[in-house]
Amino acid sequence: MRIKLLTLILGVVFSVAATAQELSQFIIVDQFGYLPGVQKIAILKDPQVGFDSDTSYSPGSVFHVVNARTGEKVYSGSITSWNGGNTDPSSGDKAWHFDFSDFSQPGSYYILDEENGLRSYEFDIANNVYNDVLKQAMRMFFYQRVGFAKEAPYAEEGWTDGASHIGPLQDKNCRSFFDKGNPDTEKDLSGGWYDAGDYNKYTNWTAHYVIGMIKAYSEKPGAWGDNYNIPESGNGLPD
Repeated sequence: MRIKLLTLILGVVFSVAATAQELSQFIIVDQFGYLPGVQKIAILKDPQVGFDSDTSYSPGSVFHVVNARTGEKVYSGSITSWNGGNTDPSSGDKAWHFDFSDFSQPGSYYILDEENGLRSYEFDIANNVYNDVLKQAMRMFFYQRVGFAKEAPYAEEGWTDGASHIGPLQDKNCRSFFDKGNPDTEKDLSGGWYDAGDYNKYTNWTAHYVIGMIKAYSEKPGAWGDNYNIPESGNGLPD
């Protein structure tokens, strides 16, 4: 009973502490996450020019990496001013780096500016932080398929639709733009992907996509799963 009560009290304490720290637009982390052994940097910004120049931020002198589950400060360090404190002309911000590369313990964390009571969004440190990013990036090609119905369970709620451009004189029997009345010019040009959210299809862009994916697979075949929730998933071949 005492253990349960202590756990409840600690949970309340951590909850109150977390809510007391305001999420900040000025403390920027990689929300995809960080691999344990790579460089890990949080960016701090003070807007000078641009749409958010009416806001400002003066970072504290010490920053912490905080375990998002326990509230424990697991790493602390100072920040480094970017380019001698000059404003970056491309972003319109003054910037600082908080380098916490020396910390590599897997888990969920956030960056804390304790002096200002500000914190970053949560991020993970793990060996698999890019797995879901890769999966969702590849699922984009499923949603971009031409002439293919996007249905459950492969398409999430709100993103289902029927196959498009499969009517008369559309993708399966395209005719020459310069001789539309001539059925001898008909070709089946169905399949492929839409480009950039519009209804265009380009063979040169498609070639780039295919070559890029083949190169990526050849360099690291073990990174590609057969579980991306597309109709071909589970067939023993990487999706």
